Amino acid sequence: MLLAVMYAEELELMPEQEPQDWRVENMGTWSGLYSDTLSIEAEITEAFYASQLAQVLQGRYQEAAEKCLAMVRRSDACAENMRSILSLARWEKMVGIYRTLLEG
Repeated sequence: MLLAVMYAEELELMPEQEPQDWRVENMGTWSGLYSDTLSIEAEITEAFYASQLAQVLQGRYQEAAEKCLAMVRRSDACAENMRSILSLARWEKMVGIYRTLLEG
């Protein structure tokens, strides 16, 4: 989880707790899925403006949904991995950091 890497010192992670290898191995394709999903979304938007939405939507919408589901599953696996590494207090601290970042 990128957040754990970015805030490793604040979370007081030991080097063996930092999820670098796990992230590279398991989350490497997440960004590819995200990029693919954005491309499909752009294609659907362009088809809308070109009045060709029905033709494009048939297969692309399902493909985008499958990629989104794959991203959710990878994110869930990442969270489960972090929960197994961190103590409850550190997990809650990381969730707090995440919420603070969301609030901006």
